[in-house]
Amino acid sequence: MKTSQQYSTLQAWMLATRPKTLFAGISPVFLGIALAYYFTQNFNLLIALLSLVCVVLMQIGTNLVNDYFDAADGIDDEARLGPKRSIHLGLLEAKQVKRGYQICFVLAFFIGLYLIFTGGGLIIAAIGLSSLLMAYLYTGGPFPLSRYALGEVSAAFFFGPIAVWGSAYLQAPDASEIMSLSHFLYGLGAGWVSAAIMAINNLRDRQSDNSKNKYTLAVFLGESKARLLVILFILLSAMWNLFYAFSWQNYGLLISLIATILFFKNWVFILRAPIEHKMNMALGKTGMYLFVCALLTSAAFIAGA
Repeated sequence: MKTSQQYSTLQAWMLATRPKTLFAGISPVFLGIALAYYFTQNFNLLIALLSLVCVVLMQIGTNLVNDYFDAADGIDDEARLGPKRSIHLGLLEAKQVKRGYQICFVLAFFIGLYLIFTGGGLIIAAIGLSSLLMAYLYTGGPFPLSRYALGEVSAAFFFGPIAVWGSAYLQAPDASEIMSLSHFLYGLGAGWVSAAIMAINNLRDRQSDNSKNKYTLAVFLGESKARLLVILFILLSAMWNLFYAFSWQNYGLLISLIATILFFKNWVFILRAPIEHKMNMALGKTGMYLFVCALLTSAAFIAGA
């Protein structure tokens, strides 16, 4: 492992912001844009780019909040199996990381204001403010959601229906075609995979979290059931896409099932492999799986429009 002197400033911030996790944020935005195009043929490039930037900023901010508060609360230590954190390694000072997430949230806020005033209205205002609040409360505040078995639920909802439908709404705020509960719930397909990513993270850290009184679902369920929970989320996502393919009679959406099969070895690994550092590769592959599914499904939407 590198010593702190071997990291450049850029590498220190890359470690803190965790770029590999950004797949969970950008994937639902792609889906939302493609969803809007399929039903309305609306596409606004500027709004699409700003939506992506806003989501990326909020996710980076969330990662920095996580780094900051886990260090402050003593969650990060040498026993942790996950990637090392910048504050714990002494690469960045806590005040630098705090300033980093504050800048991310402020920039996301002002981009959100632009999106609100260019057609998003009160709906996007509510989505944006609740997302910013959730980004902070996931690890910070008096009741950190990640420490009370609410991480998977939060991921499924905010990286699912909120991100997918919100991105679709920004593309077509006046279109009645996407103003339904069915279109809103479609985003759970991506949300279940984000929940699986969170579940793998908590499975990997189950023992260290338990020793630090961090009560995740993996801690409550135990190792065997926590492994099954990950697979349940993946199966729910696959079945969700299957249901909507037939419900909307867009059978091109079934292409996402190819990705589920292609990543079969990853699901077996999660079920059987020892809980060690290699579980980080399974987490990364699941993030890539989400991205591949989003690209394939988005292509199916665009082709079927």
